[in-house]
Amino acid sequence: MQYGWIKLHRQITEHWLWEEKPFSKGQAWIDLLLQANHQDKKAVIGNDIIEVKRGSFVTSIRKLSERWGWSNTKIKNFLNLLQNDGMISYFSDAKKTVITIENYSLYQDLNDTKTTQKRQTSDTETTQKHTNKNDKNDKNDKNEKENKEELTEDEKLKIVLAKRQQLEEEKKRKLEEFNKLPKEEQERYINIAKNFITNNNKQRGIYLISDYLKEEAK
Repeated sequence: MQYGWIKLHRQITEHWLWEEKPFSKGQAWIDLLLQANHQDKKAVIGNDIIEVKRGSFVTSIRKLSERWGWSNTKIKNFLNLLQNDGMISYFSDAKKTVITIENYSLYQDLNDTKTTQKRQTSDTETTQKHTNKNDKNDKNDKNEKENKEELTEDEKLKIVLAKRQQLEEEKKRKLEEFNKLPKEEQERYINIAKNFITNNNKQRGIYLISDYLKEEAK
């Protein structure tokens, strides 16, 4: 399961995908989150003014029925389900239904803008570090290339011979390790190498078995 959260703009409710009805339970739950106030505000209900806290909003069963394409009974059952699970609390009267999202800050923290800016700054710094590191590597490669061009022919030849000797020693070491394996295991590796050759990967196959076959031929 993936953790973390994303920002979801309320304009998603204007997208043609959102207009398809009836809503799923998941879509209805997201819709409740989208309707919740992100800060305290006042609302006029008839001749009354009520204060609606952050994470709450005023609606009605009829409005939710129109938004979701559900029956009134299904909506009440759903709200009761969420309330029993501790996800919301709500109350209804003849004029309104007030829904409160429990633990609203978990879905929409007031510090989310600062957090986003901090992450963006961190990403920029990381990118700059990588750029500087790549520039340094390019410079080192350039210096190494220039140093090679300054070598004499004899020095270059010594480098080539040293690398060849290193490869030969590596082959010898691998052959010694190979010969320590049980006979059945050796045959298995040889068969694998032959399969490489059969599948037109000759270089890989020859590399695997050449030293062993030479040893066997002695």
